[in-house]
Formats: sequence, C-alpha cells, structure tokens
Amino acid sequence: MTPADGTAKTSPRPRPASILAHHLRENNQLQAEVENLKGELERKSGTIDRLKASCTNSSCTRCPILLHRVKELEELVNEMNKMAGQQMSQGRDTAKRTGDH
Repeated sequence: MTPADGTAKTSPRPRPASILAHHLRENNQLQAEVENLKGELERKSGTIDRLKASCTNSSCTRCPILLHRVKELEELVNEMNKMAGQQMSQGRDTAKRTGDH
C-alpha cells in the first residue's frame, strides 16, 4: 500500500503484443522440439525395422531375445505416448476452463 492514499499498488498489465510474442516464441520452440523428436523416431524406427528383418532371417540364438525386448520397448513407448496424450488433453482442458491459452 502506498502511504499517501492507502491504496495497493498494482503491477502494470503486460501488453497484448508482448504476450503474443512470448507465446509465438514458445510455440516455435515446441515445434522445433517436435520436429527433432520426429526425426529421432524415424531413425530409431528404421533401426528397429532393420533389426527385425535381420533377426527373422538369422540363426543367431540371441535374436529371439532381441525381438522380445524390442516388442516390450514398443509396448512401453505406446503406453508413454498414451499418457503424454492424456496429459496434453488435460492441460488443454485446464487452459480452456481458466482462460489461460
């Protein structure tokens, strides 16, 4: 409170242009991260496909173990994707309710 008039001081509201610029920067960073993750996923998917192909046509005794482990990891990734999707949906729903975009 200021001593002269007894009212509380409020901080100035951010300008809409600065809020928009902040959200655009954040959005661009997220898009870049998504693109990087897509590239990484494509590279790893190619590696997994090559591993599956080589193990299927091989007499190696470790191949069944590797294929089983790949299947487990794929299931884990699918579960993680589901959870991430649910969290994103909850975040969007919360933002809609609170008006925070």
